[in-house]
Amino acid sequence: MRRALEFRPGLSVRELALPLARHYSRSGEYGRALPFFQRALSGTPADSAAPLFYEIGLAYEEIGDCGRALVFFEQYRSRIPRWRRNEVDWHVGNCAYEAARRMVEDGRL
Repeated sequence: MRRALEFRPGLSVRELALPLARHYSRSGEYGRALPFFQRALSGTPADSAAPLFYEIGLAYEEIGDCGRALVFFEQYRSRIPRWRRNEVDWHVGNCAYEAARRMVEDGRL
């Protein structure tokens, strides 16, 4: 981040947040990506946040936090038309299964 600011003085952290989040996510560093996704989300207008909800959900799913992933997948799902929900519905089902499996293993279900 410091390097980017050296190359482009005046560049805000908010402007870097989403590119950095996506970079870390593509590199498989989901834990590092999440704070940047959250920062990007905080500066994104509500009417254009849907893709970020999905990407954040994927990152949480990848680190094994299906509880949080489900929250973001549902936010995404509620903002897109029905005909575009197949992929997110798969992730919702997968995370719900994983969450239930963990509850059974922990003796909570």
